[in-house]
Amino acid sequence: MLRVFSRATTNRAVGIDISSTTVKLLELSRLRDHYRVESFGVVAIPPEVVIERDIIRPDLLGEAIKELLDKTSCKAQQAITAVSGSQAIIKVVSMPAGLSDEDLEVQLALEADQYIPYPINEVALDFEVLGPSTEKTNEIDVWWLPAVYKLFRLELKPWRLRALSPL
Repeated sequence: MLRVFSRATTNRAVGIDISSTTVKLLELSRLRDHYRVESFGVVAIPPEVVIERDIIRPDLLGEAIKELLDKTSCKAQQAITAVSGSQAIIKVVSMPAGLSDEDLEVQLALEADQYIPYPINEVALDFEVLGPSTEKTNEIDVWWLPAVYKLFRLELKPWRLRALSPL
């Protein structure tokens, strides 16, 4: 089952993919353990909107997202998108097995300065446990996704144009 629906408050979610030339949308619904594509669409964006994976013109991106949502008659209220850019980091780290999510979060925050070249108070820390470590016994591998807060503030602006809430 797609884990993203475990965070959702409804059985519909829309995935939005932003590239340097297009915005793509895929709306899924869930009924028990089956998924259904409800809508799909693509719109082109001007070249000055996204440069080298960084969103430069969130206003134009928001207009493109609104156009795409209207064009596809998307009914989902929760959006899923990837965070990209030079200020997003993806890393697999090993942690002691048996830690609760809260303890993992504390441990990752304590070790953040080893991996993140930004002040910890400017970084959002998210993680997903992958399972037992492939290299170390009594440890787990954790997919760690720290990103600079200003990136989230920039990424969230377009969603507000259509009252979508990020998952």
